[in-house]
Formats: sequence, structure tokens, C-alpha cells
Amino acid sequence: MVIRELNKNWQSHAFDGFEVNWTEQQQTVSCLHTLGYPPAQGQGLHVTSVSWNSTGSVVACAYGRLDDGDWSTLKAFVCAWNLDRRDLNPRQPSAVLEVPSAVLCLAFHPTQPSHVAGGLYSGEVLVWDLSRAEDPLLWRTGLTEDSHTDPVYQVRAGAGGACDVQLFDLRKSSQKPTASIRQTQDGSPVYCLEFNSRQTQLLAAGDARGTVRVWRLSTEFTAQGPREAQELDRLAAEGAA
Repeated sequence: MVIRELNKNWQSHAFDGFEVNWTEQQQTVSCLHTLGYPPAQGQGLHVTSVSWNSTGSVVACAYGRLDDGDWSTLKAFVCAWNLDRRDLNPRQPSAVLEVPSAVLCLAFHPTQPSHVAGGLYSGEVLVWDLSRAEDPLLWRTGLTEDSHTDPVYQVRAGAGGACDVQLFDLRKSSQKPTASIRQTQDGSPVYCLEFNSRQTQLLAAGDARGTVRVWRLSTEFTAQGPREAQELDRLAAEGAA
């Protein structure tokens, strides 16, 4: 039985072109993908939020604006890319949602990998199912006289940064960054970033140029040591004080 399966594997072309890298990359951080949606970038929209789905294979971004102006009637987009697909096109998302108002924040459901929620400039919160190509909208808060009308800036805890995304290894220092990532060359700000909870070496960051970059971190950032845990406890205690 084993011989028969081995013979079948010899005839398979599933891993044609695949090369095994047995050594750790010398570069601490490397860019795996540069993703973008040209129609959104053509409008000068910013990537306002990024989120990984629960499987760790899909990254989605929200397009909107974070600078001054009235963006309540600006058409925006939510885009998603499946990074596990062999035919991945970084300029053509696997899912595109058109939204009537700027999307300011985005978050995938923690257990439903195709469900994603977005908060809009108009004050609405929408939930989509990306697996439904024809009618992805599952739920929306709606707009009435009693509705929330202020911009929704967050639908879950998130993080932001400047044009140097800085990474800290608390085993070494809590004051000096171990690595700095320059997302953009022109100094455009980075508005959002998120780590992949399933593939902890992956980090996605979105910027004002409408670009999402997926960065791969070396293993020194993904393994937590005793001193790092103690440092986190100390920082939390200082924050509470």
C-alpha cells in the first residue's frame, strides 16, 4: 500500500516549482506581497484598516479617507485577498465590496472566516459574507432619526503608526526598536496594522497611498521568552498605576 501511494506521488505535479528553504532568512523583515486596488487608489483613497480572517489565509482592507474633508458621500471599497491561492493577483482582490460611504475600520469574525464587519463614516456598521458573491451584505444598522450618525472609527481593538513601523523585542529592550519597517518611501503615514493570529510571522500594514504590505517577521519575533512575559507584566502594572 505504501509503495502504491509513493508511486502516485511521483506522478503528481502539485509541488512543481516549489523550492525548500532550509535556512533562516538573513533579513529580519521581508515584504511578501504588495497589494492594492487600482480603482480605489485612483480616487486617492487611503487604506484605513486591515484585518486577517480566522484561518490566517485571507487579509482584507478598508478604503476611505482619514484626512480633513467631508467624505460622507464618497464611494469606498472593502477588498480581500486569499494569499494561499496560487493565482494570487496583487492588483485584483479575490473579493471587492462597493460601499456608499468611507470605511474607517474593519474586523473579521473570530470564528466565521468569511464574515467581516465594517464601520462607516456615515455612522453605520455593516456585516458582509465574502463567500456570497451575489449578495454579500448580511446586516446593517441602517440610518434613522435615532441612529448613530458619527463616524465609526473602530469595530474592534486596532493599532496605528507613523511612516516607520517599529517592532520591539522586549527580551532585548522596551525602549529601542529591534527593527524599523519603512512602509512608504515618500513619508506617507501608516494608518493601520494587524498581526496574523494563525501565522504569527505575518504582519499586514495599510497606508495613505492605498497600499497593503504583508511583511514576514523572522522567528526571533514570534517566540515569547520568560523575560518578555515579565516585561509585559511590568508595563501593564505601570500603565495601571
